Parts: sequence; structure tokens; C-alpha cells
Amino acid sequence: MDINRARTWLTKAIALDPGYAAAYARLGDSYWLEARNPAWAAGPHEMKRARELAWKAIDLGNSPLAYRLLAKMHLFPIWDEQRNYERAIAAARTAVSLDPADADGLADLAEVLVYSGQPIEAVELIERAKRQHVMAPDWYHRVAGYSYMLAGHYARAADEFLTFYQRRKAFGCLRTSLLLAASLAKAGKLAAASKVLASFLARRPATTVEGVAAHFETLRRRRDRTVILEGLAIAGLPERAESL
Repeated sequence: MDINRARTWLTKAIALDPGYAAAYARLGDSYWLEARNPAWAAGPHEMKRARELAWKAIDLGNSPLAYRLLAKMHLFPIWDEQRNYERAIAAARTAVSLDPADADGLADLAEVLVYSGQPIEAVELIERAKRQHVMAPDWYHRVAGYSYMLAGHYARAADEFLTFYQRRKAFGCLRTSLLLAASLAKAGKLAAASKVLASFLARRPATTVEGVAAHFETLRRRRDRTVILEGLAIAGLPERAESL
């Protein structure tokens, strides 16, 4: 279902039941997704609308979906907003406390924690989420990959990134290629890491460790960013562009 059709149905649901908190939260999430997608040319208005709808949902009944939306907005801010790890963690934990059986809520909290520098707890949470959700969505594997990678379980991280890559390769997944190469290299599987990296460089030949560092700035701890960049260097990615 496209975003406009989804909004139409959510708006109808709210008209039928003005107290339907989850509908407000999902409507807010649609605006946040629009604001996050540069192809849709959205702006600050969409972020403001997303936030208003999230708080409306919370006012109506402490919606876990609304707290999950706030967590994402604090963790992945856009425009001139500032990232706030503490608020992201607090919102994600509140969502889980309100609905402990929701696997997606557990996975969201795992994602917030791994970016915030707490990969050990993130591993525990994403494993719980995968046990609770037999048909785990693709993004669980990305969160699991990050969690295992930054907790030092490199081979398991590589397995998760590979699964995510295989399921999403039709969409490009260039960053996942780098994460897969880095985790394989850190796991000592250099031949496999080099093969993945070679495939990536065939599409992006000018890529360097220095050039991709900004892609991992969302990670709060320098040591976590370093783990990934070291893995890429081991896999054979040049540190920086050669001087002419």
C-alpha cells in the first residue's frame, strides 16, 4: 500500500474512532517516513506533523507505537534537529514496558541501544525479538548484524548481514555490502571479505575508508565506528584516495 492510500485509510479510521491512538501513531509514522526519504522532497512540516501525531496518540492512551516513533525521531533526526540518545532510549524502553510481547518494539529498542553504545543488551533484545517473531522482518537481521558486530561476535554478524543483503539486494544495499565485508574480515574470513568488497568496488571504485566513515556517525561510541572501519581496512578497502 502506498503512503497516500495508507493515510486515507488511517484518516478514515480516526474519523470513525477519534480515540484510536494507534491510528494516530501510524499516521505520524507515515509523515516521518516521508520526511526521511529525500526522493519525496519533504521538509520540516512533515517532521512537525509526525511529532504532533505521536504526542496525540500518547495523550489518547500511551500508545507503544507512538513511543517507538519518538525513539526513531530522536535517534535519526533530520533537518536542524539534534540527535538525543537518552531520549531515544527512554522512548523505546517505554514502548517495551507498555507492550512487552511486541517483537517489533524489542527490535526497535535493540536498534536504539546498539547505536547508543550498548550492544550486549541489544544482542539479548534482538534475540528475544527473533524468537517471538517466527517470520522475522528483514530489518531484524540488520539490527542483529550491528548488535553482534559491536559485541564482538563477528561471524554471527556476518551471517545476519548476509541474510539481510540477500533479501534486500534488489534495493542496492551498498552499506550492507560494506558491513558484510567488515564483519567477514573481523571474523578472519579474508577471502570472502575480499570477494564482497571487490563486488562493491566494481560499482563504487572511488570508495575509501575515510570516505565512508561519515556513514557510521550515528554510532555514539568512537570504538564502535572504529571496529567497522578497521574491518573494512582489513578487507582491503583503501584508507584514503591517492594523491595525484
